[in-house]
Amino acid sequence: MSDIEFDDGLAGALSQTVRSVADELRSQAVLRSDAAHAAATDFAGAYAVAFGLACWTESQDRGRLAGALHAVADQVDGARVKAQEERSRLQARAEWRAREEQRLAAQAADPTGSEYAAEAAGDPEPSTPRVAAPTITAVFRQGQRSRAGGSSPGKSSADPEKLRAFATQSRGLNTAMDDLILRTQTAWSGFTANCGWVRFGTISFLNGFTAMLRENQLDVVWVGHIAEAFEKAGGLGSLPNTVIQTALAKYDARIGTNRYHPLLEELFGDPFKPGGQLKATPTPEAVGLWWAGLTEAQRAKLLASVPLVIGNLDGIPISTRIEANALTANYFASRPDLTKNERTYWEAVAKGSRILVSSDPANYRIIEMVGTLTPATKNTVTYIPGTGASMKDFYGRSIQAFAEHLVEESAGETVAFVYKDGPWATWAGSRRNSSAAAMQALGDKVASFQNGVIGLDPTGGAIPQNGITHSAGLTITTAAERKRVKFDNVISLSGSYVMPGWSPVEGTKYHHMQYDNEAINLLDDLAVHGTPHKLTGVFTQHIFDGEGTGKIPAHNRIAQGPGTNAEPLERAVGILEESR
Repeated sequence: MSDIEFDDGLAGALSQTVRSVADELRSQAVLRSDAAHAAATDFAGAYAVAFGLACWTESQDRGRLAGALHAVADQVDGARVKAQEERSRLQARAEWRAREEQRLAAQAADPTGSEYAAEAAGDPEPSTPRVAAPTITAVFRQGQRSRAGGSSPGKSSADPEKLRAFATQSRGLNTAMDDLILRTQTAWSGFTANCGWVRFGTISFLNGFTAMLRENQLDVVWVGHIAEAFEKAGGLGSLPNTVIQTALAKYDARIGTNRYHPLLEELFGDPFKPGGQLKATPTPEAVGLWWAGLTEAQRAKLLASVPLVIGNLDGIPISTRIEANALTANYFASRPDLTKNERTYWEAVAKGSRILVSSDPANYRIIEMVGTLTPATKNTVTYIPGTGASMKDFYGRSIQAFAEHLVEESAGETVAFVYKDGPWATWAGSRRNSSAAAMQALGDKVASFQNGVIGLDPTGGAIPQNGITHSAGLTITTAAERKRVKFDNVISLSGSYVMPGWSPVEGTKYHHMQYDNEAINLLDDLAVHGTPHKLTGVFTQHIFDGEGTGKIPAHNRIAQGPGTNAEPLERAVGILEESR
């Protein structure tokens, strides 16, 4: 029987996911409303009006998006019904054909054909028309938020502590919203890849969802800057609107968050212009071509105006991203709420003694480059950490230890990228390390970095790529390999498990390192798709004497620096040297 391309299980998963996401969006209403009302206390003037309108727009957007998601679920549920009807029709026709073939075979042995005619008359060919494939449309566009207030005469007053509290609460809710986007994107990708029978009309809800989150994040930055302006003026009180406007302009110039800069319109569109629309996220290749077509003056203007955007945009050359991220580090280092480690780190980035290829701490994005990328570089290494990797690990300089030693021992021939692009793998929740969908979503980002940043870079693109992974980082790396990432070597440091559907990439050499008393080996008999410790036909095994180290300490130790982890580091250095 012929069949249609429609995975009912994935369709059901999408319907369930978007309904759940819609409900969670609506559940944020009370927390966001309470935070806004608290911040509005003692907040008066033009900027208070702008704040109220921004909060109102966010609330309206969130409600409309929830409605759009429920509409998607309704359409998908309808498509499931139609798909079953079409499959039933195809099944009925297939069964009739089988009976007809039996009758024709019997007719060949019955010259009169009377038996065939009698049976055929009582079993006519089904005439049910083909079920038309439904068209799914999912439209959502975020509303315009105006944060202006400085052109108004008079003053605004505010309590900066209450504004800070709003920013903190909103930042947490935005992080939760980012998780909701990940869940929605994962479910939608599975549906569209496996349900080709349905048709798709206008699909803008994912771009709109992402744009709404971006506006929410800009609100947090904006409110934080207003609070800082009042703090510098002595705290609770009033300021001329023009003074606040000047302060905001200075902050925006230092961080550069405006994706609606005129020079970026070709990439992102401008939904706030009459008739303007937000464009789909450009591919790294499209970004690279766009950047190459700019004049030096235009590039300089973008670096000065929107460094946060340029420093995190795949397709931009690595050297330019580094320059942009050094500019934004000046802003991050000046924030008043930093720990000593944070301030020291951002000051080092601003001075160039630490180098970032990606830097957006509000969204937990950071990729540090160790070493100098030149035509003489022989190897690049992307170090992909395990569950729970955080910004604090970068500030405390622990997560870089393994990569730093590799670079030091290579006499400048190896450059490493210590990677954590966005919220990372967790032990529970939507990004839990046991969720193949969540690990694939993180792997997709790694693939974009390998292919769209290193691979397209004028210098890095010609240099062999290697992946060194700790714990769940291996799962994420094998997910990236499913997206056509090609490493010369993959070195597992107590790696967890390989992704469903993964197979070794031809030409890649796989190694697994661990201490003999290793906690992750408990997965050997539990992981359905295999662990590097058990896949001895794929991963060359390197087992080290832990000298009595406990299981959990051994799992952490394998990713540490030479003071506690010298032998595995020496072996990794040797593997990279052999591949040059």
